[in-house]
Amino acid sequence: MSFDLTTLGLVLTFVVFVFFVMKTVWPVIAKGLQERKAVNANDVKSDTQEQHSLKKAIDNKVQL
Repeated sequence: MSFDLTTLGLVLTFVVFVFFVMKTVWPVIAKGLQERKAVNANDVKSDTQEQHSLKKAIDNKVQL
């Protein structure tokens, strides 16, 4: 397998592309993932609270 200028050019292009993505695109993606994680945590918390209130309501109805 021989490494010529074409291979070197492809490797350098790929390295530049990865560097560009890590510096410009990835922070935007990471921010969106963090926001989504926070939304999911809030959804889980509210679902847990709703399950507890539903259980209490069912228990109160059974006691009546």
